[in-house]
Amino acid sequence: MAQPIVGGIPPQAPLPPVVAGQIQNALIQHDRVRRTTDIPLFYGRKEKDTITPQQLVFRLEKAARVAQWDNLPNPDVRKTDEFYLSLRDDALSWYNTLDNIFGFDKEIWRFKNEVFGGLRT
Repeated sequence: MAQPIVGGIPPQAPLPPVVAGQIQNALIQHDRVRRTTDIPLFYGRKEKDTITPQQLVFRLEKAARVAQWDNLPNPDVRKTDEFYLSLRDDALSWYNTLDNIFGFDKEIWRFKNEVFGGLRT
């Protein structure tokens, strides 16, 4: 007797052990990379920050290496996006002033690294 279709999805045959193991290993590796590349929030306020601007830049560079962002078609976009997503409060206000710097391109990581990495909090 055929199994009934539940919720419109036909029942699936169990995965072969080799495939199940490969999927499990891929998920473990993905979780390792995700945890390793977790970037702390940066507020631009000494009393709230857990790292310095230089340490944040260093963490982003290491995350890029571990997650192989440099193998992406445009690694600067990924780095600058991750950088932006880590900013809060005064640091985000600072970021918004970068548009006032003639010739500064927010999508070029080298520029942010040079400017932000030279800050002191």
